[in-house]
Amino acid sequence: MRTCIICIILLTLLGFNQPTNACTIFTSSSNKAVLAGNNEDMCTTNTLIHIFPSTQDSYGRILWGFKGEENYQGGMNEYGLFFDGAGTPKVEMAYKWDLPKYNGDYVMQGALEQCKTVEEALVFIKNYKMPYLQYCHILLADATGNAVIVEWGDNKMNFIRKGESNYLVATNFNITETANPTDECFRYATVEKMLKNNEPTVELFKNALSLTHVEGKYPTVYSNVCDLKNQKLYLYNFHN
Repeated sequence: MRTCIICIILLTLLGFNQPTNACTIFTSSSNKAVLAGNNEDMCTTNTLIHIFPSTQDSYGRILWGFKGEENYQGGMNEYGLFFDGAGTPKVEMAYKWDLPKYNGDYVMQGALEQCKTVEEALVFIKNYKMPYLQYCHILLADATGNAVIVEWGDNKMNFIRKGESNYLVATNFNITETANPTDECFRYATVEKMLKNNEPTVELFKNALSLTHVEGKYPTVYSNVCDLKNQKLYLYNFHN
């Protein structure tokens, strides 16, 4: 996540008008399937995937990201709890965190170690300060179909739920402070339309990731489709 934040800052300073770190994350559920997907668009291609077997004190989990990073970009555990994050423009955070820093690599990694569901994960992360939400938001989803986007906006922590929809989408803008999300980002609008009108399938998610992938100097380095009910990961490298 640190690399993602650094790239966003540098590209803003250099005056790029087109989004280059254009990560796309989404989830959808039905009675038959619960899926989550993400495109990781980045200015480095030094990727890794790490599998942690379960222990007496932690759940088994698979995590993905970039070598040399302080934190992983996303992951899923043996119970189908999933997370992935996307960079956003900086938001104001005039807030004093009266909470401890997570004593580990990254609080979301801790959530995968200790939690089975979105609700358990929210209880877990609320115990720790998360100042990096000034530059990103995080989508959580689980095998029951529950999902939430955790982000900072209007100077408070916000938890964006599915509501009456069966899907949730996060790209690279702050949803809390955006009046019309579908007008903000073509990738958001594209995925929302596909999920709104179709049942979740691996093929649908693959097509959605394909339509929102990025090429050029800052390409879609990898894409994931996660079957949260069956704990399966479909991995696509460089849009393949």
